[in-house]
Amino acid sequence: MVVSQCNPPQEILDKYPRRFIFKDTDRKTILAEGVVEEVILVYHDDDPREYWKGVEKLRFNDGRIEFRFMYWARKKGQTNANWTWGQFNVCLPSDHLNKLIECMQEKGWIRLDNRII
Repeated sequence: MVVSQCNPPQEILDKYPRRFIFKDTDRKTILAEGVVEEVILVYHDDDPREYWKGVEKLRFNDGRIEFRFMYWARKKGQTNANWTWGQFNVCLPSDHLNKLIECMQEKGWIRLDNRII
């Protein structure tokens, strides 16, 4: 499987930056708000869908930064179909995860040393 990066469709990239709101389980109480500043995506070819799986960099209104694993998907071969955003059950092969971590380091989102814990 070939891991690609930095070439997601423009219609996905045009969705960023975007605002987010985290709500409590009652779906009314707002717990936190902020903006998704950036995204890193790798292509995951999986019949019958095409996926761009990745990590979003979230900046909360209080200034803290967190990362959210997520994906964009649509039915393969339907270039006029809308992309659907999802955040649950993001399963990644190890080469994809390694590439995402490498890209996060290159962008300065995270710093990892070579210590084994």
